[in-house]
Amino acid sequence: MKASCLAVCCATLLFASGCGSNSAPTGPLDPALTGNWVIPSVDTWLQLTLEQRGAVVSGTFGYYSPVAKPDTYVLSGTAALPHVVLTWRQGSDVETVDALLSANQDTLSGSINGESGVTTFRRERPVSGRVAP
Repeated sequence: MKASCLAVCCATLLFASGCGSNSAPTGPLDPALTGNWVIPSVDTWLQLTLEQRGAVVSGTFGYYSPVAKPDTYVLSGTAALPHVVLTWRQGSDVETVDALLSANQDTLSGSINGESGVTTFRRERPVSGRVAP
């Protein structure tokens, strides 16, 4: 009897804590990384859309163009600010961004797949001020 009660209690605790669940973390969003991050260009752009909750980061990575359907990929990652690691799968390839968040939280700079060049995403801020009708 004690063993079955203990098993029921353990199962209840595991279920209540979400163990084995594929759901995204819950709780308030951390503003440090949450939002859109872009590498603008003349006619195409790369964009990270991120949500951060504590050390857990989720979102999408996408290639965008005004003339074609965007290619977007689901990403996951970790944040031990200012260090951020993001990973997503493109077909059979696993892509990784290992980056640092700037002190003013306006840029996310680092390497993609350990390449020597630095890639910088800029935080997309809402347009403020007066807009013409």
